[in-house]
Amino acid sequence: MADRMSSDVETTAPGPIVHPRQRVQLAKKTMWQSLRHNPKVLLIAFFASFGGLEYGYQQGVLGQSLVMTRFTHSFPSVTQSSSATGWLTSVLQLGGILGSLAAGILGEIFSRKYTMFFACCWVILGSYLYIGAQAGNPSLLYAGRFFTGVGVGLFSGVGPLYNAELAAPEMRGLLVSFYQFATILGIMISFWVGYGSNYIGGTGETQSDLAWRLPSIIQGIPAVFLAIGIWWMPFSPRWLVKVGRDDEAKSTLAWLAKLPIDHELVQVEYLEIKAEAVFEERAFAKAFPKLAEKEHRSIFMNQVAQYANCFRTMDNFKRVCTAWLVMFFQQWSGIDAIIYYASNVFVSLGLTGGTIALLATGVTGVVFIVSTIPAMLIIDKVGRKPMLLVGSVVMFVSMVSVGIIVAKFRHDWPAHATAGWIAVALIWVYIAGFGATWGPVSWTLVSEIFPLSIRAKGASIGASSNWINNFAIAFFVPPMLEAWAWGTYIFFAAFLFVGIIWVYLFLPETKNATLEEMDRVFKSHTGERDAELLLEAQRDVGLTSFLEGNIDGNETKTEKLNGTEKPRYVADALAKGMLEMTDSATPMVHSADGERAPIAPLYEGATPVIEEDAFFSPGKLSSVDEYAANPRFLDLQEELRAVVFTGVASIAPSRYNSPAHSEPVNIPAPELSKQSLDFTRVSIPKARLINYLKNWISECAPYLDKFDEARHFGVQVPIVAHGSPALFYAILAFSARQTERKTGLEKSYDSLELYQESIRLLAPSLQAKDPNVLVTVCILACLELMSVSPRDWRRHIEGCATLFDSFNINGFSGGLLQAVFWCYARMELCGAIVSDGAESTVLHIDKWTPTMSDSPSSKESEEELIKDTFLQKSRLAPDMHANWAVYLCAKTCDLACRRTRHLELGELDEYDTRPYIEQWNRLWDELQYWNEQRPPAILPIKTTGTGSGQVFPEILFAHWAAISSNQLYHTACIIMLEIRPSDRLPQPSTPQWSAVWHARRVCGISLTNPHSANLINAIQPLYIAGKLLSHRSEHLAVARLFKIIDKTTGWGAIWRLKDLERAWGYNPGEIISVMTTDHN
Repeated sequence: MADRMSSDVETTAPGPIVHPRQRVQLAKKTMWQSLRHNPKVLLIAFFASFGGLEYGYQQGVLGQSLVMTRFTHSFPSVTQSSSATGWLTSVLQLGGILGSLAAGILGEIFSRKYTMFFACCWVILGSYLYIGAQAGNPSLLYAGRFFTGVGVGLFSGVGPLYNAELAAPEMRGLLVSFYQFATILGIMISFWVGYGSNYIGGTGETQSDLAWRLPSIIQGIPAVFLAIGIWWMPFSPRWLVKVGRDDEAKSTLAWLAKLPIDHELVQVEYLEIKAEAVFEERAFAKAFPKLAEKEHRSIFMNQVAQYANCFRTMDNFKRVCTAWLVMFFQQWSGIDAIIYYASNVFVSLGLTGGTIALLATGVTGVVFIVSTIPAMLIIDKVGRKPMLLVGSVVMFVSMVSVGIIVAKFRHDWPAHATAGWIAVALIWVYIAGFGATWGPVSWTLVSEIFPLSIRAKGASIGASSNWINNFAIAFFVPPMLEAWAWGTYIFFAAFLFVGIIWVYLFLPETKNATLEEMDRVFKSHTGERDAELLLEAQRDVGLTSFLEGNIDGNETKTEKLNGTEKPRYVADALAKGMLEMTDSATPMVHSADGERAPIAPLYEGATPVIEEDAFFSPGKLSSVDEYAANPRFLDLQEELRAVVFTGVASIAPSRYNSPAHSEPVNIPAPELSKQSLDFTRVSIPKARLINYLKNWISECAPYLDKFDEARHFGVQVPIVAHGSPALFYAILAFSARQTERKTGLEKSYDSLELYQESIRLLAPSLQAKDPNVLVTVCILACLELMSVSPRDWRRHIEGCATLFDSFNINGFSGGLLQAVFWCYARMELCGAIVSDGAESTVLHIDKWTPTMSDSPSSKESEEELIKDTFLQKSRLAPDMHANWAVYLCAKTCDLACRRTRHLELGELDEYDTRPYIEQWNRLWDELQYWNEQRPPAILPIKTTGTGSGQVFPEILFAHWAAISSNQLYHTACIIMLEIRPSDRLPQPSTPQWSAVWHARRVCGISLTNPHSANLINAIQPLYIAGKLLSHRSEHLAVARLFKIIDKTTGWGAIWRLKDLERAWGYNPGEIISVMTTDHN
């Protein structure tokens, strides 16, 4: 058996079905595994990041030359004039502005790759023009700086974009951050190159011209290497798709991933890119229909029109202003004044001699790069606003302190050397404050606040703010330092103070906000509309249908590609969104409070040791009220267990005298003339007890009777209760508890007193071997499950299972006890679903039906007999067809459990020795047979598709039992598709093979048939289906259903919604908050 099971199951590993973004992530490796498997991607990113290195290097290199002896002697017109110094520094920014604006257009026309080659050419030209300047003639210095600026401006526009578009999702964050990191690294390198070259020929009058020329020579070397290497680098797949070179795009994706071109991961990524390209075209056409026509005639007009779209609405304008102001305050914090003129600043602080000033500048570069690293790791945990506020305060205090020191001691630095070094140390603190906050946070904000339709152009406008303000800083600081001295520091401190106020009052927090959630942040609907348009594009290019038609155990392939075997719990955590694959290389897991801890973010790619309880989320996520923790309630639960199990021990022999399955168990009605309901056993007023009885008949019993046309709980149970006080008080207790939960009367516990009285009266009934105890205990179990964590479901139904086994009652016993059994069976099924494959039913599935043959020839023949019996019974009563669905769904959970135990614990399947694929095929065929044989009462009376704003299909049923039974059929199919063996090929042409198709129908059934009882039965199916949904409108629709269930039925459902929040990638409580806001 072990061999057979292994061949069919073990090779497929658990493969939970997830929504598209999760599915793509799970099928890829973690970041470090991807880098080890495919180092050429890292090499490409390394080459592309030379542009960032050049950008950073250029920011710091000139300041070094300005204090070198030979440079000051050769170009006195530059070094002795603050305005000339400002122009020489800022001319780089003029070129940068031109290059960054041109980057967007050139990158679209000639590709990102060739645009980077153009950038290399400009940098090489500028670098070597610069070193050609002769003493007394600085014109080539200005020309070289300008052309170099054009090059680094082009790099800043296309370099990060190229890295992002080539990187796999799990590496994208690292490689894009790598570009930003290279910029800071370039600044540090320029500082130390300047410090070292200062010694060429000596630091005095004998210094060689090579001292100031060497840094510029070095700056051209990476550009030369990149200009040569770029011809072996691929085009961006996204650019290839945009220009219609789709086959080449797929080939590039396959080459980057080291996978065959027809591999589904390559196809999925290609279709995602294609969908984004279609989305961009449609979003623009929707915003500017007339300009869209011009777009097809002119790429230039396309770019202009896209920029115009950024200012088309007040919502877009607000976001553009936010991006612009973020960069404005970043620059006017004074950071580039320090970077560009660090050596001059340190000289002005009393560090006499260029060498010491250069050394202090080198330390500045080290502080900058060291402070940036932790910021990249904590930005998503701490948030943007707190980091900016803390950084602003640190920088403000540092600047004010330096200003005071300079004002007090600048006229006599030699006598106050200590004060000068304190000022230098405060500059380093200032640099650390910027590197840890404003540096990474400002660029992150600019990249994330825009909706998809204007994201690229909006981010470029934010970047232009950086360049323009950078130019102003570079130009004005030299004369400011000369004329104002200490006032320069106070000047920047004033901007920092205003920035603190702006950040605190006006800048929204965007931490962990998705595209749609950013709408809530900015109080708009642009992101939501964009998301809907993107979803439509995904459907039109075939991405949605591809994913729905190819759910074939890809997560299994993930395990093999990763070279590891993940336990079921980890795989399930991935599916639920509790475990993420992040950009940071380290696996991350969501904790109960929404924090993420190391083990790796969901869409961009991370694994901690996860407690098993986390996967039985009710215990972690349900909000347990005071009732559940009430010591009296806990004691009564233990008392009930003791009464039941003691009573079972005394009645065990009677089970052999129970009637055969074909003989209904009829409980004779008592003589009502001789018996009446006794309201005097408790202290609760009779009028209130009568209201509870009315509530039982009108609200509680219909829930239990949803699969029972005869309405045994609503009609016969109150009659039988006349002769069974324990049963009478059980129905009163259940009704009271439902009333308390529904009305929020958590401090009024009539139900506890009634629950206690029912238990007290139960023991005599057990001793009398009264089958009514089955009804009583089943109702009390429902009460407990309504009030406690569903994690404990087994504990609360073990007594019921034992009694059914002892009395030999099953799903074909007939009469009231058959109705009670199927009520119990639905509780069993909910518990099995909650366990997520870790547990099967308490009462073994074989005992749900009578033994059909004394000596069945095979498992198949026994299953055929059971199937025929269900079919015959359902011809007489449609509700039996609904019970059949409960049975099949329970069998599905049992198969999933046996599979899990075999894979994780190595247990042999002693229950069924057939190969796993044979068991799976048999059960799948049974489910489809159930669907085909539905009697008219179980069929929908109206079905409509989606469209015109309708999220889910409308599926209307007339028969109560039809609602939940059809949902259970779809739920069972979803679970079966999750555990499908790899060698069982799907049939994409039939919708039954699409888990998403089943999921949408589960949700559509509940939305179309919002009866309270059916909504209670729908909690678990909605959870199973909800995990597969990816669009915000779908999330909100399902969330509203859970909220309605919780509010209107008295049955706790929010815990399951919290599970879905995690599966969808929201923070705890976030979707509930959005839902409430939308509702208001």
